[in-house]
Amino acid sequence: MRAAIISDIHGNAHALEQVIADAMSFGSINEIWCVGDIVGYGPDPTACVSELIDSAYLGTRVIAIAGNHDRAATGGLSTSNFNPAAKRAAQWTTDQLDGRAHTYLERLRETEVAGVDDDFTIVHGSPSNPLWAYTTHPEDALDCLFTIATPHCIVGHTHSPSLFEREPGAGGKKFKPDLPLMLPFVAGEVVPMNRGSRYVVNPGSVGQPRDGDPRAAYVLYERHGPDLQTLQLRRVRYDIGEVQARMRAHGLPDVLASRLSFGR
Repeated sequence: MRAAIISDIHGNAHALEQVIADAMSFGSINEIWCVGDIVGYGPDPTACVSELIDSAYLGTRVIAIAGNHDRAATGGLSTSNFNPAAKRAAQWTTDQLDGRAHTYLERLRETEVAGVDDDFTIVHGSPSNPLWAYTTHPEDALDCLFTIATPHCIVGHTHSPSLFEREPGAGGKKFKPDLPLMLPFVAGEVVPMNRGSRYVVNPGSVGQPRDGDPRAAYVLYERHGPDLQTLQLRRVRYDIGEVQARMRAHGLPDVLASRLSFGR
């Protein structure tokens, strides 16, 4: 089984198309796991939703959850905590959504379970705070693993790829717990998932990376059998200038367009 784990698309349909094409280059993709923030910031909110809907129609199972920008776009979350540029983009996004896209986003849950054995919990921020928390440190990853009922957790929201592993036999929460290790997550390198270990995976951002690499990011998950599962961080080039031009043509805040060049 092969799944593309994507997050933080943020209305960047061109980046999303290139990511799906890259994933398909490995063969058929059985599933897409989307970790929220499908819309917001970028120029193509409806097209991004349509890409996920169309993928499902074509036979790829799509498991998607809501991020804070998805909730804001459908009126389910106040933008009072958004910075001015994000608030302006959120208001613009709401006006652009067609009925089908609005309904799709509105119906998304904040947590889903995925995997052949339902062994991954998918949430945008963290299981204890699905829309707002940032899982960036080993302590955050440990909180995720103690909160969920599945072995592994997939998060987004930070726009920066990361991978944490908690090895078998690590100490429990009652005593001083053994923190998960933050593993190197290098694009193109296949990481075998050790049997018995628990993982917290962040695929980074498709549409607006913030780790200093402007290329779109996602993770390719492959299950070759019960004893062999792998993760591979992928980075994909796309025409950033074309997306920036469309954002500016729509009058979206220039800071959101400019940062695409730097991945910051």
